[in-house]
Amino acid sequence: MIKVKWQRTLNGPEGEAVPPPAPANSNASRRPQVTKREMEPISEETASPRHTTEWSNDMFSMNEAGEVCNRMTQMRITKDEVRTHGEEVLKGLIEYVHNRMLREFQFVEQAIPAIDFERSSVASSFNPSSSVRSSSSSICSTADGFRTMVDSDVPRCIFHTSQDFSIAEKLLVFVCSSRGLSCGIWSRSLLLHDGVQVGSMIPYFHEAIKAGYGILVMNPNMNTQTMINEDGVEEKLPIHGSSTQEEHVEHVWKNYIFPSAAHKIHFIAYGYGGVLVMNLIEKYKYELKSRLGNVAFVESSHKVDPKWAGGFRRFFSQHSICWKRSREPINTDLSLGDP
Repeated sequence: MIKVKWQRTLNGPEGEAVPPPAPANSNASRRPQVTKREMEPISEETASPRHTTEWSNDMFSMNEAGEVCNRMTQMRITKDEVRTHGEEVLKGLIEYVHNRMLREFQFVEQAIPAIDFERSSVASSFNPSSSVRSSSSSICSTADGFRTMVDSDVPRCIFHTSQDFSIAEKLLVFVCSSRGLSCGIWSRSLLLHDGVQVGSMIPYFHEAIKAGYGILVMNPNMNTQTMINEDGVEEKLPIHGSSTQEEHVEHVWKNYIFPSAAHKIHFIAYGYGGVLVMNLIEKYKYELKSRLGNVAFVESSHKVDPKWAGGFRRFFSQHSICWKRSREPINTDLSLGDP
Protein backbone atom coordinates (compact mmCIF):
# COMPACT_ATOMS: atom_id res chain seq x y z
CA MET A 1 0.00 0.00 0.00
CA ILE A 2 1.88 3.05 -1.28
CA LYS A 3 5.70 3.12 -1.13
CA VAL A 4 7.58 1.87 1.89
CA LYS A 5 11.09 0.90 2.80
CA TRP A 6 11.52 -1.91 5.28
CA GLN A 7 14.45 -1.18 7.59
CA ARG A 8 15.45 -1.78 11.17
CA THR A 9 12.89 -0.02 13.35
CA LEU A 10 15.49 0.56 16.04
CA ASN A 11 17.39 2.91 13.73
CA GLY A 12 14.31 4.80 12.56
CA PRO A 13 12.75 3.11 9.53
CA GLU A 14 11.82 4.99 6.43
CA GLY A 15 8.40 4.60 4.92
CA GLU A 16 4.93 5.89 4.27
CA ALA A 17 1.37 4.57 4.44
CA VAL A 18 1.57 0.83 5.25
CA PRO A 19 5.17 -0.08 6.13
CA PRO A 20 6.05 -3.58 7.31
CA PRO A 21 8.19 -4.07 10.41
CA ALA A 22 11.92 -4.52 10.26
CA PRO A 23 13.63 -7.89 10.02
CA ALA A 24 14.41 -9.56 13.33
CA ASN A 25 17.61 -8.62 15.07
CA SER A 26 20.03 -11.46 15.49
CA ASN A 27 20.07 -13.04 18.93
CA ALA A 28 22.21 -15.46 20.82
CA SER A 29 20.28 -18.72 20.86
CA ARG A 30 20.48 -22.39 20.07
CA ARG A 31 19.79 -21.56 16.42
CA PRO A 32 22.40 -20.19 14.00
CA GLN A 33 22.79 -16.43 14.16
CA VAL A 34 20.67 -14.54 11.64
CA THR A 35 22.53 -11.93 9.62
CA LYS A 36 21.24 -8.37 9.91
CA ARG A 37 20.00 -6.97 6.62
CA GLU A 38 17.78 -4.24 5.28
CA MET A 39 14.78 -4.85 3.08
CA GLU A 40 14.71 -3.40 -0.39
CA PRO A 41 12.03 -0.80 -1.15
CA ILE A 42 8.52 -2.24 -1.45
CA SER A 43 6.21 -0.28 -3.71
CA GLU A 44 3.81 -0.59 -6.56
CA GLU A 45 6.68 0.32 -8.87
CA THR A 46 9.30 -2.08 -7.50
CA ALA A 47 7.21 -5.10 -6.56
CA SER A 48 6.84 -7.73 -9.23
CA PRO A 49 3.58 -7.38 -11.20
CA ARG A 50 3.57 -11.09 -12.04
CA HIS A 51 0.18 -12.57 -12.90
CA THR A 52 -1.57 -9.20 -12.71
CA THR A 53 -3.10 -9.62 -16.19
CA GLU A 54 -5.10 -12.73 -15.27
CA TRP A 55 -8.20 -10.97 -13.97
CA SER A 56 -10.87 -9.52 -16.27
CA ASN A 57 -14.60 -9.45 -16.87
CA ASP A 58 -16.83 -8.31 -19.73
CA MET A 59 -16.12 -4.62 -19.18
CA PHE A 60 -12.85 -4.34 -17.28
CA SER A 61 -9.38 -5.86 -17.22
CA MET A 62 -6.19 -5.45 -15.23
CA ASN A 63 -3.11 -3.74 -16.66
CA GLU A 64 0.51 -4.65 -15.93
CA ALA A 65 0.54 -2.32 -12.91
CA GLY A 66 -2.38 -4.22 -11.37
CA GLU A 67 -4.86 -1.38 -12.00
CA VAL A 68 -8.44 -1.87 -13.19
CA CYS A 69 -9.00 -0.49 -16.69
CA ASN A 70 -11.92 -0.21 -19.09
CA ARG A 71 -11.45 -2.91 -21.73
CA MET A 72 -12.54 -0.58 -24.54
CA THR A 73 -10.66 2.60 -23.66
CA GLN A 74 -7.79 1.03 -21.68
CA MET A 75 -8.22 3.92 -19.25
CA ARG A 76 -8.33 3.38 -15.49
CA ILE A 77 -11.76 2.83 -13.99
CA THR A 78 -13.63 6.12 -13.49
CA LYS A 79 -15.71 7.33 -10.55
CA ASP A 80 -18.91 6.85 -12.56
CA GLU A 81 -17.88 3.28 -13.43
CA VAL A 82 -17.08 2.62 -9.78
CA ARG A 83 -20.56 3.77 -8.75
CA THR A 84 -22.19 1.50 -11.33
CA HIS A 85 -19.92 -1.56 -11.36
CA GLY A 86 -17.81 -1.21 -8.21
CA GLU A 87 -19.24 -4.08 -6.16
CA GLU A 88 -19.03 -6.53 -9.05
CA VAL A 89 -15.43 -5.54 -9.80
CA LEU A 90 -14.47 -5.72 -6.12
CA LYS A 91 -15.74 -9.27 -5.79
CA GLY A 92 -13.60 -10.30 -8.75
CA LEU A 93 -10.50 -8.51 -7.43
CA ILE A 94 -10.80 -10.03 -3.95
CA GLU A 95 -11.20 -13.51 -5.41
CA TYR A 96 -8.18 -12.81 -7.63
CA VAL A 97 -6.07 -11.85 -4.58
CA HIS A 98 -7.17 -14.97 -2.71
CA ASN A 99 -6.32 -17.17 -5.71
CA ARG A 100 -2.83 -15.67 -5.91
CA MET A 101 -2.31 -16.25 -2.20
CA LEU A 102 -3.14 -19.93 -2.70
CA ARG A 103 -1.51 -20.61 -6.07
CA GLU A 104 1.44 -18.24 -6.30
CA PHE A 105 2.47 -18.22 -2.63
CA GLN A 106 1.09 -21.68 -1.81
CA PHE A 107 -0.54 -20.34 1.35
CA VAL A 108 -2.48 -22.75 3.54
CA GLU A 109 -6.06 -21.99 4.53
CA GLN A 110 -6.50 -22.59 8.25
CA ALA A 111 -9.95 -23.03 9.79
CA ILE A 112 -11.43 -21.89 13.10
CA PRO A 113 -12.67 -24.20 14.56
CA ALA A 114 -9.99 -26.51 13.14
CA ILE A 115 -11.18 -29.23 10.79
CA ASP A 116 -9.94 -32.81 10.70
CA PHE A 117 -10.19 -34.82 7.54
CA GLU A 118 -8.40 -37.55 5.65
CA ARG A 119 -5.70 -35.61 3.78
CA SER A 120 -5.31 -38.34 1.16
CA SER A 121 -8.97 -37.94 0.18
CA VAL A 122 -8.77 -34.23 -0.59
CA ALA A 123 -6.78 -32.80 -3.48
CA SER A 124 -4.56 -30.12 -2.04
CA SER A 125 -1.08 -28.64 -2.36
CA PHE A 126 -0.70 -28.82 1.42
CA ASN A 127 2.52 -30.34 2.71
CA PRO A 128 1.81 -32.04 6.08
CA SER A 129 5.40 -31.58 7.22
CA SER A 130 5.23 -27.80 6.79
CA SER A 131 2.29 -26.85 8.98
CA VAL A 132 0.59 -27.78 12.22
CA ARG A 133 -2.87 -27.52 10.69
CA SER A 134 -4.59 -28.96 7.64
CA SER A 135 -5.41 -27.09 4.45
CA SER A 136 -9.03 -26.52 3.56
CA SER A 137 -8.41 -24.80 0.23
CA SER A 138 -10.18 -27.49 -1.77
CA ILE A 139 -13.49 -26.92 0.02
CA CYS A 140 -13.53 -23.13 0.22
CA SER A 141 -14.80 -20.38 -2.05
CA THR A 142 -14.80 -16.59 -1.97
CA ALA A 143 -18.26 -15.23 -1.14
CA ASP A 144 -19.10 -11.63 -0.19
CA GLY A 145 -15.39 -10.88 0.02
CA PHE A 146 -14.59 -13.66 2.50
CA ARG A 147 -13.22 -17.15 2.04
CA THR A 148 -15.89 -19.48 3.37
CA MET A 149 -16.18 -23.24 3.71
CA VAL A 150 -18.86 -24.52 1.35
CA ASP A 151 -19.51 -27.89 2.97
CA SER A 152 -19.02 -27.24 6.68
CA ASP A 153 -21.71 -28.25 9.15
CA VAL A 154 -20.62 -25.55 11.61
CA PRO A 155 -19.65 -21.89 11.08
CA ARG A 156 -15.92 -21.51 10.46
CA CYS A 157 -13.47 -18.67 9.92
CA ILE A 158 -10.70 -19.00 7.33
CA PHE A 159 -7.31 -17.31 7.65
CA HIS A 160 -4.04 -17.88 5.81
CA THR A 161 -0.48 -18.93 6.60
CA SER A 162 2.61 -19.76 4.63
CA GLN A 163 3.42 -23.46 4.62
CA ASP A 164 6.48 -22.92 6.81
CA PHE A 165 4.92 -20.55 9.35
CA SER A 166 5.20 -23.06 12.21
CA ILE A 167 8.90 -23.79 11.69
CA ALA A 168 10.24 -20.43 10.45
CA GLU A 169 12.79 -18.71 12.70
CA LYS A 170 11.05 -15.35 12.19
CA LEU A 171 7.31 -14.93 11.77
CA LEU A 172 5.49 -11.93 10.28
CA VAL A 173 1.87 -11.55 11.42
CA PHE A 174 -0.57 -9.32 9.50
CA VAL A 175 -3.51 -7.95 11.54
CA CYS A 176 -5.79 -5.81 9.39
CA SER A 177 -9.13 -4.96 10.97
CA SER A 178 -11.80 -2.85 9.33
CA ARG A 179 -15.40 -3.60 8.50
CA GLY A 180 -15.74 -5.80 5.41
CA LEU A 181 -12.01 -6.42 4.95
CA SER A 182 -10.84 -9.90 4.05
CA CYS A 183 -7.48 -11.68 4.24
CA GLY A 184 -4.84 -10.11 2.02
CA ILE A 185 -6.65 -6.78 1.52
CA TRP A 186 -5.56 -3.44 2.97
CA SER A 187 -8.51 -1.43 1.70
CA ARG A 188 -11.46 -2.13 -0.58
CA SER A 189 -11.39 1.41 -1.98
CA LEU A 190 -7.64 1.32 -2.63
CA LEU A 191 -7.98 -2.08 -4.27
CA LEU A 192 -10.66 -0.73 -6.60
CA HIS A 193 -9.23 2.71 -7.35
CA ASP A 194 -5.46 2.07 -7.21
CA GLY A 195 -5.18 -1.62 -8.00
CA VAL A 196 -3.80 -4.83 -6.58
CA GLN A 197 -0.25 -3.57 -6.03
CA VAL A 198 -1.53 -0.84 -3.70
CA GLY A 199 -4.74 -2.20 -2.19
CA SER A 200 -3.56 -5.73 -1.39
CA MET A 201 -0.76 -7.27 0.68
CA ILE A 202 0.70 -9.13 -2.30
CA PRO A 203 3.85 -6.93 -2.62
CA TYR A 204 4.55 -7.48 1.09
CA PHE A 205 4.15 -11.24 0.80
CA HIS A 206 6.73 -11.22 -2.00
CA GLU A 207 9.31 -9.31 0.03
CA ALA A 208 8.66 -11.13 3.30
CA ILE A 209 9.07 -14.54 1.68
CA LYS A 210 12.21 -13.38 -0.10
CA ALA A 211 13.63 -12.29 3.27
CA GLY A 212 12.91 -15.67 4.85
CA TYR A 213 9.87 -14.84 6.96
CA GLY A 214 7.07 -17.24 7.77
CA ILE A 215 3.72 -15.49 7.27
CA LEU A 216 0.42 -15.55 9.13
CA VAL A 217 -2.49 -13.39 7.94
CA MET A 218 -5.21 -13.05 10.57
CA ASN A 219 -8.87 -12.58 9.62
CA PRO A 220 -10.42 -10.89 12.69
CA ASN A 221 -13.34 -9.48 10.69
CA MET A 222 -14.95 -12.86 10.01
CA ASN A 223 -17.09 -13.45 13.10
CA THR A 224 -20.27 -15.05 11.71
CA GLN A 225 -21.28 -17.33 8.87
CA THR A 226 -24.68 -17.75 7.25
CA MET A 227 -25.85 -21.35 7.56
CA ILE A 228 -29.01 -23.23 6.59
CA ASN A 229 -30.88 -24.43 9.67
CA GLU A 230 -33.04 -27.55 10.03
CA ASP A 231 -36.04 -25.67 8.64
CA GLY A 232 -34.14 -24.72 5.49
CA VAL A 233 -33.91 -21.08 6.54
CA GLU A 234 -30.70 -19.03 6.34
CA GLU A 235 -29.35 -18.10 9.75
CA LYS A 236 -26.28 -16.05 10.66
CA LEU A 237 -24.39 -17.87 13.40
CA PRO A 238 -21.34 -16.84 15.49
CA ILE A 239 -18.07 -18.65 14.82
CA HIS A 240 -16.68 -20.47 17.86
CA GLY A 241 -13.16 -19.17 18.41
CA SER A 242 -13.74 -16.13 16.18
CA SER A 243 -17.08 -14.70 17.34
CA THR A 244 -15.38 -11.34 17.97
CA GLN A 245 -12.20 -9.73 16.69
CA GLU A 246 -10.62 -10.11 20.11
CA GLU A 247 -11.53 -13.79 20.34
CA HIS A 248 -10.07 -14.40 16.88
CA VAL A 249 -6.70 -12.86 17.81
CA GLU A 250 -6.61 -14.75 21.11
CA HIS A 251 -7.42 -18.06 19.39
CA VAL A 252 -4.79 -17.61 16.69
CA TRP A 253 -2.18 -16.62 19.29
CA LYS A 254 -2.82 -19.64 21.51
CA ASN A 255 -3.15 -22.24 18.77
CA TYR A 256 -0.84 -21.03 16.01
CA ILE A 257 1.58 -18.24 16.93
CA PHE A 258 2.67 -19.22 20.45
CA PRO A 259 3.26 -22.92 19.58
CA SER A 260 5.32 -21.96 16.51
CA ALA A 261 9.12 -22.26 16.46
CA ALA A 262 9.66 -18.56 15.69
CA HIS A 263 12.37 -16.89 17.74
CA LYS A 264 11.12 -13.47 16.66
CA ILE A 265 7.49 -12.55 16.03
CA HIS A 266 6.81 -9.35 14.09
CA PHE A 267 3.47 -7.60 13.54
CA ILE A 268 2.00 -5.29 10.91
CA ALA A 269 -1.19 -3.84 12.37
CA TYR A 270 -3.58 -1.70 10.34
CA GLY A 271 -6.52 0.30 11.74
CA TYR A 272 -8.18 -1.36 14.72
CA GLY A 273 -5.66 -4.14 14.25
CA GLY A 274 -3.29 -1.91 16.23
CA VAL A 275 -5.57 -2.08 19.27
CA LEU A 276 -5.88 -5.85 18.88
CA VAL A 277 -2.10 -6.26 18.77
CA MET A 278 -1.59 -3.98 21.78
CA ASN A 279 -4.17 -5.96 23.77
CA LEU A 280 -2.34 -9.16 22.84
CA ILE A 281 1.05 -7.75 23.85
CA GLU A 282 -0.36 -6.44 27.13
CA LYS A 283 -1.92 -9.79 28.02
CA TYR A 284 1.06 -11.93 27.01
CA LYS A 285 3.97 -9.53 27.41
CA TYR A 286 5.95 -11.92 29.61
CA GLU A 287 5.56 -14.79 27.14
CA LEU A 288 6.22 -12.45 24.22
CA LYS A 289 9.07 -10.27 25.43
CA SER A 290 11.92 -12.58 24.46
CA ARG A 291 10.23 -13.31 21.11
CA LEU A 292 8.75 -9.92 20.22
CA GLY A 293 10.45 -8.46 17.17
CA ASN A 294 9.20 -5.23 15.62
CA VAL A 295 5.68 -3.83 15.39
CA ALA A 296 4.51 -1.54 12.58
CA PHE A 297 1.26 0.32 13.27
CA VAL A 298 -0.60 2.02 10.44
CA GLU A 299 -3.43 4.49 11.08
CA SER A 300 -3.83 2.96 14.53
CA SER A 301 -5.56 4.43 17.60
CA HIS A 302 -3.74 2.18 20.07
CA LYS A 303 -2.23 3.40 23.33
CA VAL A 304 0.64 2.12 25.44
CA ASP A 305 -0.48 1.05 28.91
CA PRO A 306 1.14 3.46 31.43
CA LYS A 307 1.31 0.57 33.90
CA TRP A 308 3.92 -1.21 31.79
CA ALA A 309 7.30 -1.53 33.50
CA GLY A 310 9.83 1.06 32.40
CA GLY A 311 12.13 -1.50 30.83
CA PHE A 312 9.42 -3.01 28.68
CA ARG A 313 8.14 0.44 27.68
CA ARG A 314 11.63 1.36 26.48
CA PHE A 315 11.96 -1.94 24.64
CA PHE A 316 8.60 -1.47 22.93
CA SER A 317 9.38 2.14 22.03
CA GLN A 318 12.59 1.05 20.33
CA HIS A 319 10.90 -1.76 18.41
CA SER A 320 7.71 -0.13 17.19
CA ILE A 321 6.63 2.68 14.90
CA CYS A 322 3.29 4.15 13.87
CA TRP A 323 2.55 5.70 10.49
CA LYS A 324 -0.22 8.29 10.15
CA ARG A 325 -1.64 10.25 7.23
CA SER A 326 0.01 13.67 7.15
CA ARG A 327 1.04 16.49 4.85
CA GLU A 328 4.43 16.50 6.57
CA PRO A 329 7.47 14.98 4.82
CA ILE A 330 7.93 11.23 5.18
CA ASN A 331 9.28 10.14 8.58
CA THR A 332 8.54 13.46 10.28
CA ASP A 333 8.09 12.71 13.98
CA LEU A 334 4.47 13.57 14.80
CA SER A 335 4.36 11.92 18.23
CA LEU A 336 4.44 13.61 21.61
CA GLY A 337 5.55 10.54 23.49
CA ASP A 338 5.04 6.81 23.24
CA PRO A 339 3.86 5.37 19.90
